[in-house]
Formats: sequence, structure tokens, C-alpha cells
Amino acid sequence: MQLVSGGHIAVSVNGRSSNFFQNFRGLRQGDPASPILFNFVADALSNILSRAAAAGHISPVSSYLIPEGVSRLKYADDTIIMVELNDPCLSHLKFLRLCFEALSGLKINFSKSEVIITGVTEAEALRVSQLLNCLLGSFPLRYLGLSISSDKLLAKDYAPTVAKVGNLVMPWWGRYNTQAGKVA
Repeated sequence: MQLVSGGHIAVSVNGRSSNFFQNFRGLRQGDPASPILFNFVADALSNILSRAAAAGHISPVSSYLIPEGVSRLKYADDTIIMVELNDPCLSHLKFLRLCFEALSGLKINFSKSEVIITGVTEAEALRVSQLLNCLLGSFPLRYLGLSISSDKLLAKDYAPTVAKVGNLVMPWWGRYNTQAGKVA
């Protein structure tokens, strides 16, 4: 993490470089190198979770359907971690998150983190959310603009997304129609 948190840099102004000076603040949001470095660190978290699952420290879900189960889903800067609901697994997951924070220097924003638990009492769900220092979430939730629910979703649940995508597709589609097709 020395590359991210320190080092020496120089500034070039009108083709002339200044003397090197020490950088104490590291990379900031908007820096061109930030996304690639974030992906390196997010891949490290993914590897940590894979190794923990392989060693039996966490129990991924759907291991009876998928050979190694599913322990996480990632998209951009969002990560969904899925594990079975048992106390050793939850304590290992909490420990892994703390280790990830210490190793990477990144802080998990617990005010934006949610835990969603199904099939247990409200008191048990609250206990688990307090154990993991996360907010207690519930279904239906929206992820990447789509509704996700434990119940069957109806066509009306997808209507806003279909309308939004339809508004984006229709102008594109119209450009490639003939004049007769545009009238119809």
C-alpha cells in the first residue's frame, strides 16, 4: 500500500519539473489511477473470501446447487457477501472485514451497509445486524435499478425499469427505420 499512501512526486509546469516532494495524502477520488487500484483491492477482498470459503471459515450459500457455492457478487464498487446464518460463520466474516480494512487502508461505510436476513425472527435478525455493525435491510430492495425480492415479482414491479429503458431504446430504434416504418 506504499504506492497508494505515500511516495514522492514532482509537478511539471510549462515543461519544467519541480523538485520532488513527499505525498502524505495518497490518491484522491477522481485521480485517474483510482479505479484500477480500487479494482486491485476489491479483487483482493474477493480472494480473501474465496480462500476463507475453501478453508471452511465461511459457508457460502447454494453449495448444494453450485459446487463451491456463492460467497459474493461484485459490480463496480458494490459487493454483496452471502453466507449461511450461523455464529461461527458470522464471526469469521466480521474478522475478515476488519482484516481487509487493516490491510487495504479502505474503510467500509457501515452507514451504507445492510444485512438482509430471511427465515428468522425479528429479534434474531436484529442481533445479527448488531453483530455485523450493519443496518437491518428488508425486501424488496433495489440493486442496479432492479427490484429484488424474496417473493415473486410481478410485471408492474418492473414497469419503471421497462419505461426507462424503453425511452432510451426508442430514439435509437427510430434512427434505423425507413420513413414508412417511422410513420407506422
